[in-house]
Amino acid sequence: MADLDLDRVPDATGQVRVLLSLDEVQALLDQGFEVRLQRLVPVRPLDPSLIPSDEQVRAWFEERVRPTGREVP
Repeated sequence: MADLDLDRVPDATGQVRVLLSLDEVQALLDQGFEVRLQRLVPVRPLDPSLIPSDEQVRAWFEERVRPTGREVP
């Protein structure tokens, strides 16, 4: 999957699932892969409330990283 540069989605049953565009589905079929489509997921803009600010990301990161004594710009 990594060689094909496809976005994988965890599957509780142990099968491989990926997010594909229609062009990627066609490319896989052209290469001889078997493709089983499970469902269509509409493409839409990401809800802006789900995007953290730079300050939120920095705070999250600082909570998880051990201090090194260096200042963060």
